[in-house]
Amino acid sequence: MDKIAILGLGPIGTSLGMALKKANIQNTEIVGFDRNRRAVSEASKIDAIDHGTRVYSQAVDGAQLIVLDLPGNEIVDTIKSIGPMLKTGSVITDTRATTSNTLVTAMDHLQTQTSFVGGHPLLKTSPNDLSQASDTLFEDVDYCVIPSKSAGNQAVSIVVGMVESVGAKPFFLDPAEHDGYVAAIMTLPALMSYA
Repeated sequence: MDKIAILGLGPIGTSLGMALKKANIQNTEIVGFDRNRRAVSEASKIDAIDHGTRVYSQAVDGAQLIVLDLPGNEIVDTIKSIGPMLKTGSVITDTRATTSNTLVTAMDHLQTQTSFVGGHPLLKTSPNDLSQASDTLFEDVDYCVIPSKSAGNQAVSIVVGMVESVGAKPFFLDPAEHDGYVAAIMTLPALMSYA
């Protein structure tokens, strides 16, 4: 049986679990991790995950795909923690606007057989809490796929498969393009409003 681990059960991570469960991927277990007991309990209650845990090793043990739904400042520390636990050939992706600097730092803490393929769904509306989690959140949205230089075709295919299974459209960017894109669509409007 394949295993997908979602680390971070906020509204986006929980929505991803719900969408993956809705896709009914055969012989695949969805495991959710969060430090917050309530988040794990809520994700389990709404059937967003098959199993929930507050222990990294239980979440990532044997996982082929690990999805990080964490703030950018937690990604490197999380990868440092889980890196030694990952099985050969596993793939890590995320759901945030991870910068290329964060990506490079994260890659320093991965074993050579583990791949990082950045991900960033360009959501039409961002849910603010678990009550807004939805199995349709990713339908028909562009989902940035940002392969690291060391990510092979198989790793990219795994992430693209996840993106397509939740109804999103893969949108390929390299890390530098993604940084510029994020600055243009997120940072610049905020700066303009302050001006």
